[in-house]
Amino acid sequence: MIVLTAIVSLGTFFGGFWLSGVGRIASDVLVTTRQAASTMRDDSLDEATREKVMRRSSLRLVSHMSALLIRSAAAVAAALAPILLAHAAGLVQAQRVFAFLSRWETALATTIVAGAAYWLWDRP
Repeated sequence: MIVLTAIVSLGTFFGGFWLSGVGRIASDVLVTTRQAASTMRDDSLDEATREKVMRRSSLRLVSHMSALLIRSAAAVAAALAPILLAHAAGLVQAQRVFAFLSRWETALATTIVAGAAYWLWDRP
């Protein structure tokens, strides 16, 4: 029951990340960062224009990072729900599930499975 609860929890976590659009926001962070770096290297712009673009970029990055923090916290909270529900129902001890999820073998297996799933999902 420990493994099943952990799998449901991990599925909820990854599903929460996907549904909340964390990947899209992270991509926007990269685009904004690249644009800001490009602006700083652009010799055709004057200092005032660079400052204006950088100020706008920094506000956008703060906004995105706040969204990432909130959405990530929501995904973690959603992942805790199956563990706490199984614990409340007397099916499994929550600390045993947390101990299982904290093992390096579990982290490695989860990384491999999630990476393979992402690779298969993102293929053309």
